[in-house]
Amino acid sequence: MSGVDGYYPPPRISFSHRIGVSKLLIVFLIAILFLYFFYTYPRRCVVEMEGIKFKSGDGSFEEKVLIKIDGWYSKKLRRHEFQGSIFINDNELHEVNLKFDKYGNSSIISYRKDEGKYDFFGEMFVDGRFKKLAICVFEEDIERAASHWSSKGGLVIAAPAGNRDEALKIAMELMGKKYKINLE
Repeated sequence: MSGVDGYYPPPRISFSHRIGVSKLLIVFLIAILFLYFFYTYPRRCVVEMEGIKFKSGDGSFEEKVLIKIDGWYSKKLRRHEFQGSIFINDNELHEVNLKFDKYGNSSIISYRKDEGKYDFFGEMFVDGRFKKLAICVFEEDIERAASHWSSKGGLVIAAPAGNRDEALKIAMELMGKKYKINLE
């Protein structure tokens, strides 16, 4: 078919061609939904590692700790979450619900069955799916009737580490993503 004065009418799109495009679009959307659910589906997370508890500003204090993490880890589009229990030596933290920010940081609030209340333990910094971790342990201040942590004398737990120098390096690496602090 020739056009008049250079005009060619657009080709007609057949009905069967439109149905083929619709099917392809539906398959594409189903694949996207499947990948999203696969990515965000909670996965069992059981981690056990040895670490070091140290006091910043006090080079003589160093204590070995065993850390066990048991729960469910899930990725969201903008953050990661963990629900479960954390055991640090004899400290049992149950019903922990961590929501990590873009720096891999979350507050640790746990339920204490023996006291029947929720307790603020500290702040956790992680790398990946608990490959490395650092915890700023909050200590009670009786004078202020509150808990706090200080970079000039606060307790830090870092793992996996075999000595204070390794723990300090891990803590600085993980905490340095969010805070510009210098632990010693």
